[in-house]
Amino acid sequence: MIAIAVVAIILSLAAVMVFMRKKNSDELVLAPKQYDSPEPITQTQQYEPQPITQTQQYDPQPTMVAAATEVQRWTDESGHTWRTMTDNSTEWWNGSDWQKR
Repeated sequence: MIAIAVVAIILSLAAVMVFMRKKNSDELVLAPKQYDSPEPITQTQQYEPQPITQTQQYDPQPTMVAAATEVQRWTDESGHTWRTMTDNSTEWWNGSDWQKR
């Protein structure tokens, strides 16, 4: 009996809390958004770019260039190893590094 009474009280408190939260959320009014700009830009205003000064120099970033990769490798009748690259170049192995043809 006591357990049933405790469960009933807990459920009643939960229902009251849900009701109070819903009532408070209905009363919530959003304030108008404030902007950092002192005056909004209208359609009649023109954009005027600022000139680059000595402290604002253009600094290009290095461009990544993909290295050619091997497409095909073979060994000829003389025992020399060759390979064709994605840039359509052909190289041969001299025993220590690849040499352009």
